[in-house]
Amino acid sequence: MTKRKPAPDPRPRSEIDGAKYYSKLLKKINESRGQFLRAEDGGLHLVIENHRVPLSYARDNLYLAYLMLWGCSVSSLSAASQVAIQRLQTHAFFSATNIKLRFLGALSEDHERLYIPIASSKLLQITGDDINEVENGSNRDKLWVEHPTSTTGSAPFVYSPASATSGLAKFELLESRTVTIRGSDADIIRKGDDAVPSALLIRFTGPRRFAAAIAGGPSALFSILRALG
Repeated sequence: MTKRKPAPDPRPRSEIDGAKYYSKLLKKINESRGQFLRAEDGGLHLVIENHRVPLSYARDNLYLAYLMLWGCSVSSLSAASQVAIQRLQTHAFFSATNIKLRFLGALSEDHERLYIPIASSKLLQITGDDINEVENGSNRDKLWVEHPTSTTGSAPFVYSPASATSGLAKFELLESRTVTIRGSDADIIRKGDDAVPSALLIRFTGPRRFAAAIAGGPSALFSILRALG
């Protein structure tokens, strides 16, 4: 008895190839321990190897295009690639975690922890008692915080545990003034040294007790205060 040939796949060729691309891409994402997250605006993202890839299909989404090139060696423009991307979006929708997406800096809901992205691809967690490096996204407050490097061209902050010592040696060069931020006192100290005219040291006291060294001048200070909400 001759074997009956399997019925041909009724799906369009783009659907067949797209399903193969999706399986290949998802395998590589899992091997790299990628994580899907849902931002507060409902947008879906993939965090992989310390980078965030928006999963919104658009011709100018070069991060998504690079993901397809990395995972399947094809661009994101073909019909089959669009099928793979929609399958990936669907998978992300049902498996994403609710991680809060912030830029430049973020404050925990209880105002006890300040998070700042640093050059090691981690976050600097600052409290009234301690400063620690924590993972981006998987910290206790479920925050993913990015430094806007791609838009400003500036590099993330470089943190060194011993860096404060040399700064304190020139403390007599500092002049300070006090402002009020939502009922909490904050001493904003501008360094008088001409070598670093824009360096700022922000010291929060009272209910919001934080200490952080920020470089970048008034514009950086404005961004930090805006990030604090």
